[in-house]
Amino acid sequence: MKVRTTNLVFKLMLWLVVEVVLNLSGFDDLANYSEFLFEHPVVVQICVTHQISG
Repeated sequence: MKVRTTNLVFKLMLWLVVEVVLNLSGFDDLANYSEFLFEHPVVVQICVTHQISG
């Protein structure tokens, strides 16, 4: 049981350090955007209008 607890604590500390480093470097936002784009299919419609002012 002690090995599981040690392993869990190690993984949690590693995750916390990685999160802090990614947040400070700005890559965490980039990862969040890519997760959103890959997990949520989005339909994008582009409408181009030409307006002539005279």
